[in-house]
Amino acid sequence: MNLNSSQTLTISGQDVVKNGSQHSWEDTKTILKPSTPSKKPPKPENSITIAVSSRVLFNMEKEQQIFEQQGMEEYIKYQVAHETEPFSPGPAFSFVKALEAVNTQLRDLYPESEELFDVVLITNNHAYVGLRLINTINHHQLFIERFCMTGGNSPIGYLKAYNTNLYLSSDPVKVHEALEE
Repeated sequence: MNLNSSQTLTISGQDVVKNGSQHSWEDTKTILKPSTPSKKPPKPENSITIAVSSRVLFNMEKEQQIFEQQGMEEYIKYQVAHETEPFSPGPAFSFVKALEAVNTQLRDLYPESEELFDVVLITNNHAYVGLRLINTINHHQLFIERFCMTGGNSPIGYLKAYNTNLYLSSDPVKVHEALEE
C-alpha cells in the first residue's frame, strides 16, 4: 500500500483514491479482499479454549537441544537467524487442524455463529522467537490469533486468564503444574 505525491492510494497494484475522486466502497472491498476466509473470533466465555505450547504444536527438537546444550543466548541467536524457516508440524498439529475443520463446518452450517474452538499459543519462549512462531502459523495457515509469550517464565499462571479448558504441552512437569492449578 502506498500514497504517492499525485494523491493516488495504491493497494495491491490498484488505485483506490485518484486525484481526489474515490472509488466506491464496493470497488475498494474487491481490491482488499482477504486472503483467508473471514471468521468470527470466539468469545472465550462461549468457546472451548485449548492452550497449546509451541513445542507440542511444532517440532522444535533441534531448537530444544540448542537451548539445553548451549543456553538461552545461542538458542535466541539460532531462532532469529532462522526466523523465515517454518517449523514442521508437531504432535498436536493434526489435532489443532481438526479443531479448525470443525469450526469451518459449523461456520458453513451456521454462518452467524462464533467459532466453537479457540486455540491459544502459550509458550515460555521470548518475543525474539515470536516472529518465527507467527511466520510458521501463517505458513501452515493456522487460525491462531491469541498468543502468550512469557519470556522464560512458566506459562501456567496464564492459563486461567485465557479461560483455558485444555492445556497441551510436551513438558510433563508443566502439565502436572497445570492440573494442580
